[in-house]
Amino acid sequence: MAANKNTKSHAHNVAIVTNDTALRGMLTVWLEDAGYSIVHPQSRLDANSGSVIYVTDTTPDSTSAPHTHPFSLLITHGTAPSFYLPRPVSRADFIAALASFNGAPTAVIRLDSRRKSIYVGGASIPLTSKEYAVMSFLFSRRGEPVSREEISKAANLDSSGANTADVYVCRLRKKLYPMLGSETIVTVRGKGYTLVI
Repeated sequence: MAANKNTKSHAHNVAIVTNDTALRGMLTVWLEDAGYSIVHPQSRLDANSGSVIYVTDTTPDSTSAPHTHPFSLLITHGTAPSFYLPRPVSRADFIAALASFNGAPTAVIRLDSRRKSIYVGGASIPLTSKEYAVMSFLFSRRGEPVSREEISKAANLDSSGANTADVYVCRLRKKLYPMLGSETIVTVRGKGYTLVI
């Protein structure tokens, strides 16, 4: 007898509301990888619409090339406040927004290369050019340990000092701490650093 696969909490059921088949496919992969179940938008599990998280594509007539994520999403769950993700939407921010409906803390992070700033929700954290270069590299590899040498090379840091990457990571930690806490950039012994947001 097969095991009952419907053992997930109701908040793990997600309905995707979009006519864009490419977007639907991409979101389906993201959701399944994160352990969510996809349900039809008309579903009423247990006769309770609050048991489904609705993800609605709010970008009209998206015709851009694949993998550029040129869409905006509105995420709703029952009577909880809606969560709006402006384009471009990353996989990490999308999953973080969904997790917020299960009581997990959410920090939606965006980088603005023109202003050299990090946006946490609607708040801006201005950075110097070098700080932004380090943050951008860490952000592109978030969740992975990266060495001091990789950081220095990617951000074009002065290589005359052995601890140049450490100095910039320390500066970033101080700037990120008020909004994201002390465990944003974690030291990985023998490997370097990991951005964990």
